[in-house]
Amino acid sequence: MIELKDKVELCFKKLKSYYYFDNSNLEIRDNIIAYESDNLEQHLSEFTAAILRGDDAFFEKLLSQISFSVVPKTIQSPKAMLSDKQNYYINRVADETEIQITHVNLFIKCSIELHLISSLFLQEIGPRLEKKISPRSFGNRLDLDENYNFQGTNKLFKPYFQEYRMWRDRCIQTSQDSIEKKNNISILNLDLKSFYYNCDFDLDGILQYAEDSVEKYIVKILKKMHSEYNKRIGNPRKSFPIGLLSSAVLANYFMTEFDDEVIAKLNPIYYGRYVDDILIALCIGKIPEHEQRVVEKFLDDVFVKNKIFRKAKKKGKNKNADYVISLKKYETSNLVIQQEKALVHFFDSRGSRALLEKFIEAVKRNSSEFRFLPDDYRDFSFDESSHSLIYKDSSNSYRNIREYSASKFAVSKFFAKFNMLSGLTNRIENKDEQSFEEIMNFFRMGSAVDLFVFWEKAFTTFVLNSCYENIVLLVKQIVMAIDRIRVPSDVVVGGLSAKLVSAKMVKEFLKSHLRFSLIQATSLNVEIISHIDQDLKELGIDEIGKTARLMVRGHYIRHHLSLFPVLNFLKPLSNLDFNYVDRDVNAALRMVSNLDLKISKKIWSDYIIPRFVHYSDIQFLGLMIEIVNISKNDKNGKNIRSKAISIFARYSFVKLNYSNNSESIKKLLPKVKLKKLILPQINSKGAEYRLYEHQLGQKRVDKNTKFGLVNLKIDEVQLLENLLNKPVLSDEKYFEFSKILNESNRNRCDYTVFPECSTPLSWLPLFVNESRRKQISYMLGIEHFEFNGMVFNLMVSVLNFEVEHYNNSYLIFRLKNYPSYEEKRQIEGHSKNIGTNVNFLKLAEPKIPHFDYIIHNSLHFATFNCFELADIQARSIFKSYVDFIVSIENNMDTKYFSSIVDSACRDLHVYIVQVNNSKWGDSRITSPSKSELKDIVKLKGGDNVYLVIDEINILGLRKFQYLNYELQREEGKFKPTPPGFIRILRKKYA
Repeated sequence: MIELKDKVELCFKKLKSYYYFDNSNLEIRDNIIAYESDNLEQHLSEFTAAILRGDDAFFEKLLSQISFSVVPKTIQSPKAMLSDKQNYYINRVADETEIQITHVNLFIKCSIELHLISSLFLQEIGPRLEKKISPRSFGNRLDLDENYNFQGTNKLFKPYFQEYRMWRDRCIQTSQDSIEKKNNISILNLDLKSFYYNCDFDLDGILQYAEDSVEKYIVKILKKMHSEYNKRIGNPRKSFPIGLLSSAVLANYFMTEFDDEVIAKLNPIYYGRYVDDILIALCIGKIPEHEQRVVEKFLDDVFVKNKIFRKAKKKGKNKNADYVISLKKYETSNLVIQQEKALVHFFDSRGSRALLEKFIEAVKRNSSEFRFLPDDYRDFSFDESSHSLIYKDSSNSYRNIREYSASKFAVSKFFAKFNMLSGLTNRIENKDEQSFEEIMNFFRMGSAVDLFVFWEKAFTTFVLNSCYENIVLLVKQIVMAIDRIRVPSDVVVGGLSAKLVSAKMVKEFLKSHLRFSLIQATSLNVEIISHIDQDLKELGIDEIGKTARLMVRGHYIRHHLSLFPVLNFLKPLSNLDFNYVDRDVNAALRMVSNLDLKISKKIWSDYIIPRFVHYSDIQFLGLMIEIVNISKNDKNGKNIRSKAISIFARYSFVKLNYSNNSESIKKLLPKVKLKKLILPQINSKGAEYRLYEHQLGQKRVDKNTKFGLVNLKIDEVQLLENLLNKPVLSDEKYFEFSKILNESNRNRCDYTVFPECSTPLSWLPLFVNESRRKQISYMLGIEHFEFNGMVFNLMVSVLNFEVEHYNNSYLIFRLKNYPSYEEKRQIEGHSKNIGTNVNFLKLAEPKIPHFDYIIHNSLHFATFNCFELADIQARSIFKSYVDFIVSIENNMDTKYFSSIVDSACRDLHVYIVQVNNSKWGDSRITSPSKSELKDIVKLKGGDNVYLVIDEINILGLRKFQYLNYELQREEGKFKPTPPGFIRILRKKYA
């Protein structure tokens, strides 16, 4: 049985992980880190002891400190709009004398111990409530398996975007299916007004789910937390505190009876509730005529008659009566459906389905905004990306413009793309002044307050581009906007008294949020703080450096913006300042070298890592350590130790991510075996090789395998210039690569292959992320890079795999075994400043050749890097074992290599995928077929970068190889298998 102290520790991990991803409350992130930094073990021990002994005094002190933050929800400021009754247009910003807040929300403020009570409630009692919650309830669902147990990770909730997508898409799909069956349908969208404030829920009813005295005590304290919060905000009901994680699940549980009643009484073809947003699809007999008050009549006929709603009296200027849920359980609550926000669509089965189809098209378009990488400059104009025009009618003429406003979705999309590009390219040397000016102009007065959730993203943009002055100027603009805030006496507070709220309270929240937005952004590179610290102090913002460093030590930085996030998880680096958004790979390698890091289980931080540490992150750290070790070795000849990296990655992946089921997880992870081979030679002891066998992925091949061949021109002069100086990471080069990745994604390629020396090492994380998210594999030739005078030519295979439905990427790094003579002559003929000395470069070259035999999702293949393919004995290692060979090249001698490919293809009886520098050409997919059919794809040349896609039939090749010679000749799809081809080896993989 798990002891309470272990449960509490796990609970804190889940709490920390939740707020790592949540952006709604930056202050609690600071509180969590401060709590962890100040002797976490003692804190958790005292908290656990207080629960076990039922220490009311301990908790009463914490309960008495509960308060609330006043968070602005809606502002009223002059809009850029044209009245129907006027013929003039006003876009007033700079001369706003005041910014009126019209709606606010009240978020609970309490100690970390009380947040732990809330999380402990979810962890222990939450799964039992989940069993009772309707499956038609989406959003705020705990991350449980089919047996209602937590998955073993630090996640509390299922991803909200997945739940939202499921809620929306199921409604649309069900409606489409019903229309196809010749049914008339209606789709109704309802919204519960000020939902959390108006629920009346007594936690005494939850005691039935508490299984022991400890759980009953947790419910008791949680009830007191609810009571104290409601007392502070003047709410007579027992409402759910906003900002408390347990409120999310309790609200779903509270609404279960309503969910069940709607389904039972209306028998809808679809019902789904996403927190306070409801979608209902109903089959109806007759489509209503064009008449007034259609929505009101529909609600009366469907919900009032079935005694689900009752009609409320009209209030004030409101022309439409609202509706109240009338079920007995909710009679002390005030769950209001606003008629003016209710939306109903009727679909005649005989009519056009254009609306549904347009909606689906818009959903797909919005989804693809984040599924595909930005590949055009149009994505990077802030004004163009973040605003939208609203027209009076369908005519998009200037005279029909009625409103010009910012879209929060568009603003979020712009910052996501712009900041990603800033982190991958050398924009810091060529600042995008126009975009920076547009951002500065956008965050003025009312817009600055209305979109306060984006302050951190704006600061992050300036941090990524080292724009110190812009950070200070933006802070000044925001402070000026905050000073002009006014709160009218009729401000809307979820139906509660407006007397609770003052302008001072709103300003306090926003000033606090401003400080924490700065801390979060500068934690990516704390060195920046020294440039802006004095200016910030003059504006009343101080000590951000200390807190930013705590964020770094507690692993609360925005890791997705860092090329090397894994460095933040290392114990030796926890007390050092490091620029986590530096594009320079050498900076990361120098840090690894200076710390003298080794591949070791003891390398990881003692602080809790709140995010999932990807398998590839750990492998990338292993690569950096290996590169440093090779560069320190005076005698060349070492290789990258794939097995050592694998052992390190397997152990670390489980340790860092899973609290239980570790053995079952290990069985799903990639495995590596190292084999030492001695191949006989005449008059010699034999040639020595090392073969790494990699096995990963649980899928079985059941279809043709789709390859993308990248046609890309490599400039050798620029390649050498990148090596001797700083690599060119231009916007243009990024756009070329992102177009290839997007095309590969659109066509669902299984493998996309780039030429040798084509891909900057600093962009490897981009490919890893794409592979993991899209489940596409890549074979990459990394551009030459240098460290400590040693030059590396790497081939990297990025292979996708799954662990318990979580997508991962697996990396195979290999030094080029046989550099070409010209490659070696050019590189080792140049010198470079290495520290205080000028030394000639040396090309890393393994003493013993290493090759990789890869079994990936039941496909068997090997990889070669250019000149390696000329090694006959190395090729022979894979005879009878592999289905295909991938060879990446930057080789002008295409005639010689063409002969090698043709020979290897038939001798090994495999497909060969060869991708060369498009300047030289002969990129192709070749099959072991007769001459006129052997080349499935063959290409050369072209100044533009593009992707050529085709398929190979692995199953067809295998079936052919199982036939005897006579049947092979008779079938004729491929050339007969060569002498010595051992079919028995293939049977176990069939």
